[in-house]
Amino acid sequence: VLNGKRYSYCGLHNVTDEDPFFDRDSHSSDLDAFDAFVERLKRTDRIFVDRPFHAEFWAFIRSILRQATGLGFKGTNDSCTYELKGPNSNMAFLGKLMATGLIHPLQPKLLATKSGIDEAVVLTELFYATRIGMVNMLFGPDCRRCGTLVCAEARLSGLPRRTTCTGCRIDNPIQQLDKVKVVFRFSDEVLYVRSENFPCQPSRASTAENVVFAMVPSTPSGSGIAVVFEMVPSTPSGSGIRYAVGCSDEDMRLREPLKAGRYRLHCPVACADSFLVIERDATPEDTPYQLNFHVSDIVVQCDAASGNRDELVTLTAPHGKIFFDVFNDTVNFFVLWVQNDVDDDVIHTLPENERQPFTSVTDVMHHPLFGYFFSDQVVRRANKFEIKRVVLVFTDVVGSTNMYSTLGDGDALDLVTQHFEILFEEFAKHGRVVKTIGDAVMASFTSGHAALESVSKAMATLRNECIGPDGIALEIRVGIHAGPAVVVPVNGVNDYFGQTVNVASRVESAAGASSVYISDAVFENDSAAVQTLQEIVDEEMFQTVPVQSLSLKGVEYPVKTRGFKLAAANEPLTDEKELFMKKMIGRENSRARRASIRRNSSSSLKSVHHLVPHLGDDLEG
Repeated sequence: VLNGKRYSYCGLHNVTDEDPFFDRDSHSSDLDAFDAFVERLKRTDRIFVDRPFHAEFWAFIRSILRQATGLGFKGTNDSCTYELKGPNSNMAFLGKLMATGLIHPLQPKLLATKSGIDEAVVLTELFYATRIGMVNMLFGPDCRRCGTLVCAEARLSGLPRRTTCTGCRIDNPIQQLDKVKVVFRFSDEVLYVRSENFPCQPSRASTAENVVFAMVPSTPSGSGIAVVFEMVPSTPSGSGIRYAVGCSDEDMRLREPLKAGRYRLHCPVACADSFLVIERDATPEDTPYQLNFHVSDIVVQCDAASGNRDELVTLTAPHGKIFFDVFNDTVNFFVLWVQNDVDDDVIHTLPENERQPFTSVTDVMHHPLFGYFFSDQVVRRANKFEIKRVVLVFTDVVGSTNMYSTLGDGDALDLVTQHFEILFEEFAKHGRVVKTIGDAVMASFTSGHAALESVSKAMATLRNECIGPDGIALEIRVGIHAGPAVVVPVNGVNDYFGQTVNVASRVESAAGASSVYISDAVFENDSAAVQTLQEIVDEEMFQTVPVQSLSLKGVEYPVKTRGFKLAAANEPLTDEKELFMKKMIGRENSRARRASIRRNSSSSLKSVHHLVPHLGDDLEG
């Protein structure tokens, strides 16, 4: 509470000697701490042997961290005094912010683009770094208007149904997991940033205007000129920063005096917004006016439920020769950003075509390590998040009732368990196993290409390894469909509901033995999936399933499918030597898979146990 007002967003700054980083400058790195964490990562056992420690990625990150030498705005020891800064200091500050922009926050897709390293590898390294406390994983969507991260939650279950953007104060319903980004933040030990919020991305027009702020240009339209754009970080003592407009020595002056009029003074990072009124033009005889304020004085609060917000404070100066004495008492850096008084939409709107691509929750959910390391990251039931497009795979064992009758319960159960192991191993490489229903498996993927590749490899492995005592290989049928779905937690798992799930299940039921039926929806805007299907049917082991139109129960429209199937009939092996060798290979591969699961389980990686209870019991035994 400050001056009778409650501030829930700005994070009022009160650094004391108890802060272990009290004497560190903001945006400063500790390379020794970084190197120590990297050494721990090198010694960490990897779940997947084909994804070893990636030295090149961490060398790339270190090269950026080397530039994080602090902002040089440590302030004075007296919280009531200020330090004069000029354009050169400000530009140096801005340059350091830009240098560390790639790592605060760490954005996997952007890092992959800049480093040339595959995004899946980047995520792998960041997941392991999260496990050892080097970074923190955060979830939150960008504001639908200004693009600022509206919240940064450590848990998926912590995502609210809606929230108000602290930058532009517009209401943001949170409904789609595709639009919730995943970012990572270094621990303070590695990179100390005295700011709770992350920098926001101004529109291209604003950026172009900011480049020439020192020259104070005017535009024919007179719209949105950034006449002053200066950085004001918080300091350990809470002391102030002084910027001069229209006064002081030339090398310390930001620009000539401001003209009379009303301006907008705002900073989305510190959640501050206000009006600045200059009562008249300055004269040569005017002495500089000292405009002294704390950032918390102009922080704007907004009630998320009602949408009501504080009225903007108006700061007034008698003329345009001004010393801006800014005391940043928040834990966010403040931009002294003065613009012409224009509409909110002009100031705050970041067009969709100017936004950076990002790694979404949907993306990380389908990364192999996410289910192992973060199986407890489950959405809250009340939220009912949507996914715009997910590729769903349903499989089921063909003739399972007859198999149990013919082989007996023990041998049949061993065969079904081996089949689960094979499917889980292949599906986890590019997607996620959602659940099992009896002998059936439900899995999800982010692309048709990934789904087809995983299914074809699994079917080939089943035919070669999953062979019963009678010499006959276990057979499955598969249905693949794509579309929107709702994500709801069921039994501690992020499950899917909706018509896409129903259609995928019905397509699987229509498929024949050792056949894969794929709806046309899987191939929409996915040329890689079309190419993958062609590559599969070109293999000797598979052949094409003709295009057909299915009338499915509970589906009002016909579903057009194509697909592939195993080319050879599932004849029993009569050659005892060949049967023995195939069963031995299958057993050895099964042992290797179980050993991997056992290692994972010893590290509290329970994803397979909760999907197949009898497999978990078998491992416990």
